[in-house]
Amino acid sequence: MYVQRSLLIDARLTAAQIVEGSITCGLLSVVGNDCSLTQSGKELARRQNQVDVVMTPAAKEHILKCVYLNPDLSGMHCCEFLLRLSVDSFRETFVYHRSEVDGREIRSALPMLSNVGYLDVDRSVAVVRREYIGLTNTVLMKIRSDRSEMLDEGGDDLNEVGNLAEIRAVEHERNRLRHAGFPELSELVQRISTVDRNAGYDVLSYVGRGRDPTQEIHIEVKGTRAQKIGFIWTRNERYVANKLRKSYWIYVYTSVDISALSANGPVCINDPTLTLERLGYAQEPLDVFVTKRVRKRKVPASK
Repeated sequence: MYVQRSLLIDARLTAAQIVEGSITCGLLSVVGNDCSLTQSGKELARRQNQVDVVMTPAAKEHILKCVYLNPDLSGMHCCEFLLRLSVDSFRETFVYHRSEVDGREIRSALPMLSNVGYLDVDRSVAVVRREYIGLTNTVLMKIRSDRSEMLDEGGDDLNEVGNLAEIRAVEHERNRLRHAGFPELSELVQRISTVDRNAGYDVLSYVGRGRDPTQEIHIEVKGTRAQKIGFIWTRNERYVANKLRKSYWIYVYTSVDISALSANGPVCINDPTLTLERLGYAQEPLDVFVTKRVRKRKVPASK
């Protein structure tokens, strides 16, 4: 009865398509010829306790977190859409710039995520609502990495040191570009880390010289209270650095003083994957992530 009533709401779908979609979304499970509600389906039914053309706010929240942005569900493509988001530090959130050549998956994901209140969408851009920045970071961390555990950021004190170092790096880049004759580029320098905490770099800036001064550079900022350079370079940061190569920099600030709002630097290291050892920096592994490879068994050839 519910299925037939829902056809009046969305006549594009058949009953079979609704059931198939609910199975794909993990709301129904199949045993033989019978379907039954999963735990996620029961929770959705509790939150949406009447047949209506409009989902309740609680149902929208459940669909968003447990279905659309659930990396563990196969067949759902909204998580892949998140990988296409970019950071807009002026809006202080994630955005997607729409294009006439957007594929079917994008055109499908936009209304789905908009209908549950995750996105504000217009003709040119889709903007992630500010209340979902934390959720977006959590999901991105899971789908960008082979491991799902959250990393310790080092406590409030260390975060304050890093925060001041990143502020100084943004100021440095804006001054550098202005002095190079590109004041318009200086206004476009963005502190990516305020939105995307696991992008693998903290500041987006521009070359500001040569044939293509608008070429982007990606800056990972490190800060320490000590006078001597020393920092942790994470696995994700190394992966991004290896991918971006010459457009990736590490800026290191030493003698960071929170009370005086001062720091020395930056010491600028370009293409650190290649140059750290050449510049005399020693790299010592503090932690090692261990996984066990699953060996595929050889299937004997049939006689």
